[in-house]
Amino acid sequence: MNRPDLSPYGDSPSRVSVGWLENGYSFPQGEVPDKFTERLFRICLKSRKTRGFHLCPFCPQSAKAKTYFYKGKNISFGSGEIAVRGKRWKTYVAPDLIYHYVVEHQYKPPGEFIEAVLHPRRFLTFDFAILAILLCVGLLVITFNHLQLATILLMLVPVALCFLIIIGAIAIVRLRKK
Repeated sequence: MNRPDLSPYGDSPSRVSVGWLENGYSFPQGEVPDKFTERLFRICLKSRKTRGFHLCPFCPQSAKAKTYFYKGKNISFGSGEIAVRGKRWKTYVAPDLIYHYVVEHQYKPPGEFIEAVLHPRRFLTFDFAILAILLCVGLLVITFNHLQLATILLMLVPVALCFLIIIGAIAIVRLRKK
């Protein structure tokens, strides 16, 4: 299925297509940074699996299934999609075969996609977590000023849960960066 790069993907204007290549359609070729291919591979390992299996339309019939050896396992690409968050809330959606297209067929994705893979945006950033903590503390101060002690103690439970959720989210973000 051919979709031009950066064309809308689905109904959302913030989701765009990248790497939906098909035989009979030209595509940009060129070199990409080594760091890009490494990160793209790791992203493709976590692809969202879809129904069916797509084979490379450019490889000879005998070598169409794309399997890579990684950490003692054979990993097959061709049955998943990746989504990479970029600037201004844009999300790039690509088949997991994009890794194969880049490495084997010298496909060069748009520069903004390469930038998004090299510097992915997170849904929850550290700055946002600090802001959320300050907001919780502010709400707690307002609560202390206006409510009786029993009510304040009841309010501490949701605030404590809020802190735990934020701290957990920060830990998850830091683990994913590694």
